[in-house]
Amino acid sequence: MKDKEEEKQKTIRAINDLGCRVTAADVATKTGLSLSDSNKYLNLIASEVGGHLEVSSLGDIAYKFSNSFQNVYLATGIKASLQYLLNRLATILFFIFKISFGLLLLISLTVVVCVIMSFMFMTSATSNKPSSRRDLALDLKVFHDLLFWGTGKSSTRKNFFLNCFSVLFGDGGSGDNVEEKQWQLIARLIRNNDGVVTSEQLAPYLIKSETGEDSVFPVLSRFDGTPEVSERGSIVYVFPSLQVSAENQTQSEPAVFPQYLQEAEQPFSTLTKDEINPVIGLACFNFLGTLWLAFTVHRLVRIYQMQVDILLAYGLLFVIIPMLRWAYLLRGNASISSRNHRRQALAQAIATPDAATQIKLADRKQLAEANKLLGQSHSVVAESIIYTTDKDALEQEF
Repeated sequence: MKDKEEEKQKTIRAINDLGCRVTAADVATKTGLSLSDSNKYLNLIASEVGGHLEVSSLGDIAYKFSNSFQNVYLATGIKASLQYLLNRLATILFFIFKISFGLLLLISLTVVVCVIMSFMFMTSATSNKPSSRRDLALDLKVFHDLLFWGTGKSSTRKNFFLNCFSVLFGDGGSGDNVEEKQWQLIARLIRNNDGVVTSEQLAPYLIKSETGEDSVFPVLSRFDGTPEVSERGSIVYVFPSLQVSAENQTQSEPAVFPQYLQEAEQPFSTLTKDEINPVIGLACFNFLGTLWLAFTVHRLVRIYQMQVDILLAYGLLFVIIPMLRWAYLLRGNASISSRNHRRQALAQAIATPDAATQIKLADRKQLAEANKLLGQSHSVVAESIIYTTDKDALEQEF
């Protein structure tokens, strides 16, 4: 890892020394890196600081960076570090925040139940009606039934407080790792097209649904690709490392390949309706109980008013926070739906290409077929194996 960072820094210094406009050969000459490594680091740096591709009349490709790209690169690194620290701090604070809500819920319910029990006891004593243990047991059973309302045999999560956390804070997303899904689909797309693709083909599978040649830099950096220019001036992208596969590997891949990357919407909670109902019921009971308690305290006595107001505010927040989160998720899911529609439109555009795109796709196909003839796209078949580590080297030599 340290060697790779040093090579990357060498490339950055070479770009700066060469006037911020270089080719892979320039960087290789300046640094002594291989052409493959020079291409890889140029693509990586261009994706991080916003570089651009330039194509000459002879089809040669150069990378152009702004004169202040080092400052941009430094600022990007500082921003990423600060963002990482802020994310870590936010995670810790969010966990403490979540625990505090559980503790406040327990305290609030205890106070409300105790006051209501005391009020019922005093009411019974005032009416000269003796209270029995059986009556008290029945009263407590009411609260037990409210606490476990809806948790039948079909319930899979019996921990009520975890259910409260889920309703308040969600469950950390839908479990759909969209970034991992993006790279898997792009890798399959490149392999299905014999290692040669265009930016229009990649666009429906990018998370940000970007278009244009600059959007391909992250893909080039990740899969060690290189841009090439056809005889008619079309820019296509070649990924030699993804053109070699083991024999019969394509048979294990799914037969249906999605036309575009589709993000899953974020759910409000992974709980079932029977698991959410007790939380909602208890939240409503807690809010109404604190409301009644606040009204009684303000009307009858002049002490503990501030404490009761705090409990009332908490009871209100326990109802408002899930509502605000639901509204936030509604807006976020609308953005996800918009991106999905955008990628779907890009997929439809590549399915019915215009004249310029048709030329690029034809040039891509021609280059892919030429690479096949040169043997760049091939499988490692059993008959071609001349050495394997599971046999003795001397035996294989003879």
